Amino acid sequence: MLQKKFNPTEEDNTYIVEKILKKGYDKDYNVYYKIKWKHLPFAESTWEKIENCENIKDLINTFEKNLINKYKKYMKTPEKIIHIKLYQKIPYLLIKWKNINENNIKIPNTYVKYNEIRKKFPNLLFEYYENNLNINEKKIHFININESEFNFENNEK
Repeated sequence: MLQKKFNPTEEDNTYIVEKILKKGYDKDYNVYYKIKWKHLPFAESTWEKIENCENIKDLINTFEKNLINKYKKYMKTPEKIIHIKLYQKIPYLLIKWKNINENNIKIPNTYVKYNEIRKKFPNLLFEYYENNLNINEKKIHFININESEFNFENNEK
């Protein structure tokens, strides 16, 4: 639950979320939101992990919708998949978008549901899997199979 206390011994003195300022990711692609606290200066805004923001889902949904609406017209062509993450048992893909707008506006990376990308851009998924499938050839044991041990003929009677 996202609550900051002015004084940990006094339960009634808690910070109140005024608004969400930004969205960011750590090195493991976990989602963080920069929170502006009511009655505090911008300098005291903090980055909070999404798991700590359960009680401000409405603010997050509004922020996400506004973010998508702001950049929607530029989010036409994905450049690559950066990461795959499960959130509430649903796979999401972190997408880097191609910057093809005339104003050179930086389009933020966004998580998109797996099924949306699978339907619209299946080749992007193939490319991601090809580039990220880690097969260590030293650990693969090849065995010789004598074909005579197998009967490949049709055995129907």
